[in-house]
Amino acid sequence: MTSVKSIAAVLVSAGSGKRFGDESESAKQYQLLNGSPVYTWGLKCLLEHPRIAAVVLVVAEGLEAEIKLDINKWITKGLDKLSVTTGGATRQASVFSGLKLLCQPASPPDVVLIHDSARPFITATIIDDVIKCIEKEPACTVGTPVSDTVKRVDDNIIGETIDRTNLVAVQTPQAAWFSELLKAHQRAEADGWVTTDDAAIMEMAGYKVSVVLSTRWNIKITTKEDLRICEALALAINR
Repeated sequence: MTSVKSIAAVLVSAGSGKRFGDESESAKQYQLLNGSPVYTWGLKCLLEHPRIAAVVLVVAEGLEAEIKLDINKWITKGLDKLSVTTGGATRQASVFSGLKLLCQPASPPDVVLIHDSARPFITATIIDDVIKCIEKEPACTVGTPVSDTVKRVDDNIIGETIDRTNLVAVQTPQAAWFSELLKAHQRAEADGWVTTDDAAIMEMAGYKVSVVLSTRWNIKITTKEDLRICEALALAINR
């Protein structure tokens, strides 16, 4: 691969968080974690990283103006790097929206990192490791080896025990060379591909995706129990 001169990041924060709670509650990424909204934890890390030159925050339709005001309450550093845009009906569509915004400057980035705002404990070290990988490979994702025994279940009956030797639980951030990920998303839209993450899109487009070992602390908030776990972790991190 050629040398990486410019790096951007897309932080996906447009989800409705239906699994988190009832419709009267804010989505998980807007819940407070140790006093500040969940999405701001990852946003701060991305904005303050010295190798990241631009960050696109993708939010749900109708929230763009509100979030722009809200960000100023919580973040002071790196705001000159930040753009906010509206996402789509799916995570895939929201990432594509962020990529299209990054196309607008005269010189799009060489590399882009995609991160989910519901993973608040991204660190500068994780970002550094991803950048080191993407300097050599076309795409990568962070992940951790699966430690639990995994079984395939049908109608509450175990049908198969799966060998976990080569299994990895995939997280974000995920990274790719910008031009290649953009083309993969364009093809996904044209051909009707439906995927859950950008590693899968790159796989379907024919690229090899490398895995960078992450930490189990880089958990995703999906349920209220996850939020409580993160509250405990946040206290530990801040000690």
